[in-house]
Amino acid sequence: MKAIKQLLVCSTVSVLLLACQKGEDDPFLSLRSRDARVTGTWEMTAMKSIGSEEITQVYGDSTITFQTSAETNFKGNTITSVYTQLDSYLGLPATLTRESEYKSELTINKDGTYTWTEEVTGVSSTLTTYDYDFQTGDFVQGEDSTTTSTQKSLASNSGYWYWQDNSNSKTLLTLDMLGTMYLLELSNEQMVWESVSETKNSSNDEFVAISSDVINELSMTWEKK
Repeated sequence: MKAIKQLLVCSTVSVLLLACQKGEDDPFLSLRSRDARVTGTWEMTAMKSIGSEEITQVYGDSTITFQTSAETNFKGNTITSVYTQLDSYLGLPATLTRESEYKSELTINKDGTYTWTEEVTGVSSTLTTYDYDFQTGDFVQGEDSTTTSTQKSLASNSGYWYWQDNSNSKTLLTLDMLGTMYLLELSNEQMVWESVSETKNSSNDEFVAISSDVINELSMTWEKK
């Protein structure tokens, strides 16, 4: 009888341990439920976003491709975004770099509501363009054009949150006005989101065929206040 009791205890502990780790980087064991861990006020401490868009237009025997990419990085209190554009018709790339002070907070409430706020202070924008050198066949960087602003902007959003997947997993967190994120990690003090999406569209008529491919990858790290 004693051996059976010990076996039951060990089995129960094993089930609890397996049930606690849901996300890939979750803590191995937590005595708090995922609902208890996700609720509270969080401050964003890091973010990386990579996006690309390719648009192809076909006119008879001619094909023109427009390529746009964007990468945003946030660490500490500075957010930097770099946008690059290139089209196969003119072949002239252009790069826009923007840098600001940034702060973002997210409050997830037990009643199923949330509030998200962001504060952007000052913007420094630098536009880099290139000219084509017909003698060398290379792109030559022109003069940078820089503008700065000290303006502060505030934005907020509120709505409802819920788990997109079943009650056992709870790794897909949906904020109805912001989208669905995969929780790579959810501990008592830290939360890491990941999201990857791809959208393809196409249309055509008797004159032109247009297709587009948009890819976005996003990662966010939040620390509980």
